[in-house]
Amino acid sequence: MQKIANKRLNSNARKQIHYLALVFNDFFVLALLLIFGALMFWYAKSIQTWPRNLWYYSPLLALVFSISFGFGSLVTLFEHADQQFLLSLDDQLEFYLKPMLKYSMVLPTIILLLVGGIAFPFAFLRLAIHPINYLILLVDMLLLKHVQHLLQEHSLYFNDKLHYNTIAFTVIGYFLILLGIYQPLVLLAIIVVAMVYIIRQPLQGFNWNKAISKEAQRKDRIDNFYSMFTDVQDKKITISRRKYLDFLISRKKQTANMFLFQRILLRDPEYSNLLLRMIVFALLLIFIIQDYKLNTFLAAIVIFLTIYQLLPVANIYERNMMYHVQPISRSSRAVDLAKVLQKFILLQWLLISIGLVIASAGNLQSLLYILGLFVLTLILLYVYLPVKIGQTINKFKR
Repeated sequence: MQKIANKRLNSNARKQIHYLALVFNDFFVLALLLIFGALMFWYAKSIQTWPRNLWYYSPLLALVFSISFGFGSLVTLFEHADQQFLLSLDDQLEFYLKPMLKYSMVLPTIILLLVGGIAFPFAFLRLAIHPINYLILLVDMLLLKHVQHLLQEHSLYFNDKLHYNTIAFTVIGYFLILLGIYQPLVLLAIIVVAMVYIIRQPLQGFNWNKAISKEAQRKDRIDNFYSMFTDVQDKKITISRRKYLDFLISRKKQTANMFLFQRILLRDPEYSNLLLRMIVFALLLIFIIQDYKLNTFLAAIVIFLTIYQLLPVANIYERNMMYHVQPISRSSRAVDLAKVLQKFILLQWLLISIGLVIASAGNLQSLLYILGLFVLTLILLYVYLPVKIGQTINKFKR
């Protein structure tokens, strides 16, 4: 069983490296560095002016760490065929899941250490947490994440004592982290006791249906992330109509390509969720940073990234046989897609601009920056976008 687990882990690692290389390309890494650098510059500048030991600092820090716990669930890499071929090996699953538990901690460890490193100046300067206590708190959170994985593992078995619920664990975890901010050693003792208790619980009858279903959901979440940047092979997509977005569909005379592209953007969760996430992300930055100059710069990057991530729409119907047998003009596809994307990106600019106006409290100078953002958006939409769509289509034909 351990050989099977190691073989699957190696295969999964190669797959993740392949898609991560496509996601974190030169342009995206550059954009992330610019956004991260701008945020860190604002953070370093602002933290010096914040008062010390306000009552809500500890709950806020605990909330930030609790949110970071949402990344990285238990990885099992089970497949549908395992229910038949590995059913007789239930008693050896412990050897299969052991390396999976170690692998599952890689991403949470990176995220928790990154968040912990960023939050350290705030914890040290504003909350007056001693560096040693803060280090113990980080260890506590890593162990607490391991406890979460242990609970998820035990929940895959038929048992009466241990059940895992994401909401319950998140709420309890929040209060435990809040306790750890004040008493990290007490939290460490609680976690150790919990780990010993969980490990000593007997494992009875593996629930294959639940395990396979959970793993399929986990893989789908990862594929949804990758699909925002590139095409993902064998990804299952569920298309559904969202009636509340029908007002965004043009009722005027339009080509078949425009008809299809409008609906794929609104009804395919990959692209509709992408648009929504980028808008929400930009608005969050605007209301957190409260600097219309820096926010305008970040908004421009967000709009650029949105355009860049929507380029794969150009080839979304290339593998659809019905698209090719229907009398649809493919020569005008690039122009039609550009028109559709221009409409949605201008809507994104409008919502971001409203957020900038509200956050700047109607500062007249901010209107000039919004106008500059509009000019830059037009350049991206009417100069950059048509060229990139053409390149995307030609690249696929090769």
